[in-house]
Amino acid sequence: MYMVRAASQSFIKKNLPLLGKKGRDESGLFIAEGEKIVSEIPADWHIIYFIISEGFAQKHNIPSYESVADIYIASDRLYEKLSGTVTPQGIMAVCEKKHAAMEGFMGEGCLLLLCEDLADPGNVGALIRTAAAAGATGVILTKGSADPYNPKVIRASAGSFFHIPCAEGVDSQYAAGYLKERNITLAAAHLKGAVIPYDADMTKAFCIMIGNEARGLSNGISALADILIRIPMNAETESLNAAAAGSILLYEAFRQRTVIKPCQ
Repeated sequence: MYMVRAASQSFIKKNLPLLGKKGRDESGLFIAEGEKIVSEIPADWHIIYFIISEGFAQKHNIPSYESVADIYIASDRLYEKLSGTVTPQGIMAVCEKKHAAMEGFMGEGCLLLLCEDLADPGNVGALIRTAAAAGATGVILTKGSADPYNPKVIRASAGSFFHIPCAEGVDSQYAAGYLKERNITLAAAHLKGAVIPYDADMTKAFCIMIGNEARGLSNGISALADILIRIPMNAETESLNAAAAGSILLYEAFRQRTVIKPCQ
């Protein structure tokens, strides 16, 4: 059994940098908050310790967490200083980051998602969640995209972050070029696309590329795409949210790979 300790004000202060990317990068640690998200952490992922509020401790079975890592119990007021939610759930895990290399995602028939400069943590988390559900092999986040270890991203992923590898801070031109050299079809979600999702063969090694919320994909990465895909929309609709567009394409890939025969 691990130790149960009281969390002092200085201890909470020591963990505050984990709320920012610089603090996470320097320490190699991050926060996963919420009872469901903590329950999604795989057994092989190193949890340094749990931080639990007094209110949570009074209502839940603490020994079940005590068998995994040390526990620090904080007053509700101190816990709230670390919590990134309006209504804190009372439990978070401080974990070690895991480095995922994009080069390890390749394989016959792989399905990848590349996000270029996707800045909104909610969009990134939602796409990680959908990618995991659609059976994607991995997610590539280029420089300028939201940090996958941001607590907002992890919350938006509903814990799926722990079940799909995410390569972060990758140069977009390098990533697209690397995939292209390995005969992985690059499909850019693009308003000028000539191909609709249902006519694209997504059953082979395939990478869906989603761009920045405001600007879309850069000209450089769009030029490297094998196909530009346009999602059909009502004439009065200008564009879709990045997470919505990515989800539609990921599920079309999932549909093709699990329900129908490959396109001819």
